[in-house]
Amino acid sequence: MNSSKPLLQPTWSYLLDHHSSLLHSHLFSALFSNVTLSFYHHSCLMVIGPSHWRVPRPQILGIAHRSLTERDCVVHTLLLTLFFVIPASVLQSGLRAQIELPSRAPTILEIVTGLMASLLLFDAQYFVWHCLHHACPGLYRSVHAKHHQVLQPFAWSTQFMSPYELFATGLWTAMDPIVLGLHPLTGLLFSILNVYLSVEVCFTHPLPEQLSSAI
Repeated sequence: MNSSKPLLQPTWSYLLDHHSSLLHSHLFSALFSNVTLSFYHHSCLMVIGPSHWRVPRPQILGIAHRSLTERDCVVHTLLLTLFFVIPASVLQSGLRAQIELPSRAPTILEIVTGLMASLLLFDAQYFVWHCLHHACPGLYRSVHAKHHQVLQPFAWSTQFMSPYELFATGLWTAMDPIVLGLHPLTGLLFSILNVYLSVEVCFTHPLPEQLSSAI
């Protein structure tokens, strides 16, 4: 019997017994992935890394208007988190509290395949979203244009977007694992991984250990 027990079963059982409220709350994954894992890591690399990591940064659009600064992006991200991410996460936590968590942990294979499936689905959704907004000038101006105001991407620019776009990407991140019928632990890991990868892509400086390159 013990040989068939998933490798992460002790960890999952501990989380169920001592931190079930966090597992029910999307607020934990939202704050953890945004604050602890992603931005600090790449922001520190920008500050302490070699000079060729910092300047010059590649420009994604040849438009002759002011590129937003790091301060603009940080302030915008904090405001979005305060007024949209946290309230939405609290609301979602109330809905998720009604879901009974499974006692069995996922296997490593289930986690890996679930993460890959979620990433593929999210990429397909965002590809369609991105093409649609660039094809429709009205949608682009009202929803997507804000993200392209950052001419020199860096770690914090991944969250420089309109509330509508933040809602869409946040909804996909939260719902894709549920739609695919994945284990809640896999869904939590996907929330963290997805934000981390988006920050890494916007970092724009190729590093040997970049996870996005491997994936």
